Amino acid sequence: MRVEIINPVVPTYPDNLDTIRQMPVLRDKACRHPTSSKFSLPRRRFQACVFEVNPRDCWFTMQAQDAATAYFFKLWEWTENNIRTVIIGAGVAAVVIALVSYYLWQQNQTEITAGQELTQLFISTPPDSDASQLADAYLKIAMDYPGTQSGKRAWVLAATTLFESGKYPEAQAQFQKYLDANPVSAFSATAALGVAASLEAQRKTQPAADAYQRVISSYSNPNAVAAAQFALAKINEQQGNLVQAENFYQQVARNNPNTALGSEAAFLAFQLKSKAAATQSTNTPATRTAPFSLNTEP
Repeated sequence: MRVEIINPVVPTYPDNLDTIRQMPVLRDKACRHPTSSKFSLPRRRFQACVFEVNPRDCWFTMQAQDAATAYFFKLWEWTENNIRTVIIGAGVAAVVIALVSYYLWQQNQTEITAGQELTQLFISTPPDSDASQLADAYLKIAMDYPGTQSGKRAWVLAATTLFESGKYPEAQAQFQKYLDANPVSAFSATAALGVAASLEAQRKTQPAADAYQRVISSYSNPNAVAAAQFALAKINEQQGNLVQAENFYQQVARNNPNTALGSEAAFLAFQLKSKAAATQSTNTPATRTAPFSLNTEP
């Protein structure tokens, strides 16, 4: 018996990929994996692309590179045609960047200088210095360096110095001027609280209560809000509104645990609660003896 070995016929494929795409039958035979329905290159060609670079096998990479190269040449051509516009735009951008950088540097230097002068004033001020002169020194820093954090702090310190020296109208005026110039800043809540405290010190109770209420409703600074609530509790207690005073005290104690102000507020709220209970028991009508007797016996 004679056995002949017949060499398998290896199909040949066109080298042009467009030709493969235009031949559905040949494309299916050459480019469909036996276990997958997705279109792909022949396994032999894919291996050649991995282990031996062949432009015919790496057509997808060449297409991406060709697209990037074409875009680069188009951009270069546009740049050459509009070289004057490009130069002017680059110059304007450089000038703007330089001006902004200089402005930020100047602002930083001004802030540093203002902080140094304020610190020097702290160090050089004796404990027994005149309040008016110290307030004027603070105001000078505030006017010399407007817009800086140190300048704003100096302004509020000037008003605080006037308040602590008993000059309540002057302190109120400075606090209010600061608020008008800086409605939203790091020290606005403190200044608003200073306005309310100055009014209260001048025995203007109702305007002071309204100012304290504005601090509570307009600012989120927890320290300023707690101080305003505590002051409102005091005012209501003095006016005999014990329930409202107790509510304010309880709010301060609840929102400020483990603090001196919170502990004091909790103690005062307990006292008011005890006082209210004692007042209620005192106001209960007691049995009284009639001033005459209905006994008819002699």
